Amino acid sequence: SSGINAEYGPPSTYQSRLRLIQEREENRRTRVKEQSKALTKALQKPFSFDNRATLRRSRSLSALDSEVKKKRNSGTSKFHARPMPYHMFDPETQEKVKEEEAYRQIKIKMRAEQLLADSQLPETMRRHALHYTDGRIRREMKEENEKRAHLTEEHTFQPEIKDYIPDYSLLHQQQEQELLHRQSAKPTTAVEPFNLRTEQVAAARAQLAQQATFTQPSTPPPAFRASPCLYTGVYSEASPAKPTVSSQLRDSATRQKLLAAKKKAQAEYEHELTSKLKE
Repeated sequence: SSGINAEYGPPSTYQSRLRLIQEREENRRTRVKEQSKALTKALQKPFSFDNRATLRRSRSLSALDSEVKKKRNSGTSKFHARPMPYHMFDPETQEKVKEEEAYRQIKIKMRAEQLLADSQLPETMRRHALHYTDGRIRREMKEENEKRAHLTEEHTFQPEIKDYIPDYSLLHQQQEQELLHRQSAKPTTAVEPFNLRTEQVAAARAQLAQQATFTQPSTPPPAFRASPCLYTGVYSEASPAKPTVSSQLRDSATRQKLLAAKKKAQAEYEHELTSKLKE
């Protein structure tokens, strides 16, 4: 054991002294209030204004109730409402009242404008207003000069700003009507006389027949002659140094096509010539 023996605390530690003090103060406060009320009642005089006002109020209420009961029992009253005059229900009367009200509002507005025009500021306020107006004008002139500082006489263009919004539906309708008018008003083709030259056909045929009898061509027309540069030029430039099988086949096919075209042109020329001789 350590040799220390703890002692118990005193009983007063476990007592709630604060609560006891609060209860004692509350009891003293209530007792003082009751004593004050008793003292006030002891000093009060035999009569009271409050009692008199209460008695008067009760008498007036009782008298009023008795009067109301009498009127109810009698069934008649002194007030008689008169009927409204007929001209009050006339619409012209209402229009006249509205017109008078509008005229009154116009007079009030005109009077206010006249008073505003005739009014004048005090001297100090007038000087301040002039100073403010002059300063504002100078500031606006300065801003305008700054805007036009980089402009010269050549810069005279100003964009046109429209202050209204166009009616696009109306513009669309006008455009459609104009388009229909243009479509319906197309210019017609003017009919002009023309010459078929049928009278000159017989003379031309006779002239061709005479030329065919006197001149007999021995070679085909130059339009169908085989040009040497047509074949040699293309293949001399395009053919390689050493011919291949594909190039040889291509050359043979080209030669056959040229011979077939030459024969066909010769046959057509001979057929045309014989037909002219028969005519």
